[in-house]
Amino acid sequence: SGGQITIGTTQYNSSDKFTVMDPGSTFMSIRSDAHADGNSQVLDFAVGTSDRASGNLTGSIQADIHSTSGGTLKSDLLFFTNSGDSLTQKVTIKDTGRVGIGIGAPTKLLDIATATGGDGIRVKSSGDTYNDFVFDANRASATTHTGRILSYWNGTAIAYMSFDTGDDTTNKDNGIIRFWTSASGGNCYERVRIDDQGLFGIGVTPSAALDVVDNRASGYLAEFRQSHSSNSAQILIDSPT
Repeated sequence: SGGQITIGTTQYNSSDKFTVMDPGSTFMSIRSDAHADGNSQVLDFAVGTSDRASGNLTGSIQADIHSTSGGTLKSDLLFFTNSGDSLTQKVTIKDTGRVGIGIGAPTKLLDIATATGGDGIRVKSSGDTYNDFVFDANRASATTHTGRILSYWNGTAIAYMSFDTGDDTTNKDNGIIRFWTSASGGNCYERVRIDDQGLFGIGVTPSAALDVVDNRASGYLAEFRQSHSSNSAQILIDSPT
């Protein structure tokens, strides 16, 4: 009486216009009549009764067949939203399982493209809790990466921080942190290391709490300056009495 359509049942929620009831699992299919490259199956969300257009579509989900080579079907799943009378692709799931946000051809498992400064990823807790960003790898050798945070300048790696295995390859329970940078025209090289005992090395694998090696042809090994006019530069070296 209210314009509801039901299949397999006479019962429905008052907010539903279309209800399908099937014993056990329920399936709804959108199918093309041909198994061919370039064919798509589209589910639109829209307002009004006008023909399909960006002015009335509120969202869309599209499955694209992009390969039937060798008789094997491959497809991508695309998600669109309307950002002001403009239906644009926002999320892509490739046949490989790679997910692109703002990018249609992701090259990583999760690939995000931004166009605004300060945009990216946020993990926020509203309670009295903390958040984790976890790397976990079962490496076999010492001093190998279990995770890296990398920075690129227009496609070229310029700096990164690596979290690496320690020397206990039996228990696999110690680790080091290394910092890498690239000089102009060069590759990234290790510059700083914090070992599993907390020893800090600059230009060297540390054997002291602070271990510095400078292999440059000129320049100071260390420089300390006092910028306040009412104070003098001081270095305090103290030991337990």
